[in-house]
Order: sequence, then C-alpha cells, then structure tokens
Amino acid sequence: MSSSESGASVREMLLKAALKCFISDDYHKVTTRLIAEKADTTVAMIRYYFGNKEGLYEEMIKEKLGSLLDALDGQILSTTKGFSEYFQLYYKTMIDQPDFPRLILKVLALNQGPGRRFISQLLERGRTRGAKNVAALQKKGSDKGIN
Repeated sequence: MSSSESGASVREMLLKAALKCFISDDYHKVTTRLIAEKADTTVAMIRYYFGNKEGLYEEMIKEKLGSLLDALDGQILSTTKGFSEYFQLYYKTMIDQPDFPRLILKVLALNQGPGRRFISQLLERGRTRGAKNVAALQKKGSDKGIN
C-alpha cells in the first residue's frame, strides 16, 4: 500500500471513529485519545490531518453533508424540480447515516460550544440560498403571469 493510500485510510478511519464516538456521547466527553484508539491509530494523526478535535469534528460534518453543500453551491435550487431533487438528496443523506440528524440536534441544543457555530453557519447558508432561490422562482412565475 502506498503512503497516500495508507494516509487516506487512516484519515477515513479517524472520521468513521469520530462519528461513532460523537453520536454515542457528548462532544466534551469524547477525547482524541478515544477516537484514535477506535481508529487504531495515534492522537498525532488527528493533529496531522485535522489540527485538533474541533477540526476533526467539523471535517466529519462536512464529509457527511458534502453532497448537500455542493448542491447548495450549484444550480440545483434554481428550478422547482431542483428543489425536489435537493430534498431527495437530503433524505438519502440522512438515511445513509440515521443517527446523524440526532448528532446535529444534540449540538444545536448546546447554548455554546464547538460545532454549534459551524452547524449554525451551515444551516444559515442553506436557509439564505434556499430563500434567494425561492424568491427568484416566485419572480419568474410572476413575470409569466403565474401566481
């Protein structure tokens, strides 16, 4: 196995271990040592790939929500059919990892703390882009005489 392949697999193992740990316990109770143990690696690898626990946490969320974020950055929400496709993508993403929505809600329930700001920014990004596209579609419908 090449060093880039082993590097990718260590990184992936850390992300999977982190997801399991953060779903099963509160953020503050999960340690980098525990995550590294579950990934069969060292804490140094967390620092190497992610900087720290918060960096790992944010990357884990980005990876899980990546396809949704990419869709928000694209043109999918520029048509009514695209909104339908976006919601199908959302539900597929959540079905693939059924405990993930619970993790997001657990983080948002905290008044403050790592991850809350990050998830709030992601949700706001989705809300503002979605609202902008809904307004554009409404205007397009108004311009055609459709209400």
